[in-house]
Amino acid sequence: MDFKRIQIVLVFFFLVFDIYLLFMLFNRAEVASLPTEEIELTIEENLSNRGVTFDELSTEKYQLPFVVSETNNHLAENISQLEIEDVSVNQEGMLTGMLSEPMDLGLGLTAETTGFSSEQRQALQDILENPALFISGDVYRNIWYVNSEQVIYARMTAYDGSPIVDGTAEIRINLDDNYMMTGYTQTFQSNITELDRDRTILSEREALEIIDRRVETLIPDDSTIHYSILVYYRQTQLDGLNVYSPAWQIVYDNPNGRFTLLVDGIRGNTVNRNQFN
Repeated sequence: MDFKRIQIVLVFFFLVFDIYLLFMLFNRAEVASLPTEEIELTIEENLSNRGVTFDELSTEKYQLPFVVSETNNHLAENISQLEIEDVSVNQEGMLTGMLSEPMDLGLGLTAETTGFSSEQRQALQDILENPALFISGDVYRNIWYVNSEQVIYARMTAYDGSPIVDGTAEIRINLDDNYMMTGYTQTFQSNITELDRDRTILSEREALEIIDRRVETLIPDDSTIHYSILVYYRQTQLDGLNVYSPAWQIVYDNPNGRFTLLVDGIRGNTVNRNQFN
């Protein structure tokens, strides 16, 4: 074979190959330089994509104040009025009462009971106002029943009916398998007072957006958001004074139980993530 002809063929081949490589290089550079538009999903889309069930998220903003309460010994000072055999108050001011015999509250609770009727609420209020059983039980006006835990919560309110949910102002009534009261714990706040200036707080939708941004607070897939309500929690504890801040409480259910998240309504930080108890 003619060597010169072979040389020409090889030169032509490498020329074509180089042109192909240049074409691929420029084509890749053009693709890489194309603007990429980041698609940001809404909180509703994010929740739906994870199978989280929820009602329409409110965008309404509210004006709520900080509130303060005074450190007190109210429960210890009035413990003698209780006609309970086993009762005590610890150093943190929490009263614990244990009944010698379970007590029927007359509420007609069953395994199917998930909430209280107005009649059941009134019946429980009458029991709370019995000074032989509870100290100042009339100020605990916010009532919740957790069927899965067989626990009744009666909470003091901080402002406009918003309950204090951090455990520092509540009566927690424990029930046995027959839905009879076996005992309770109680905490109390004295002289709850609103601070002068109201603050604009986050909307429910903004609170869910904050929760959804962080892995540690992300609501798990296939959960159901049970409810979102405005509440208060103790944000600062000072000498002789407690400062309470408004917050959104998000309660959701999944196969592992019922859980709560608190989002500070003013600062926007996630306060806690707890199993409901």
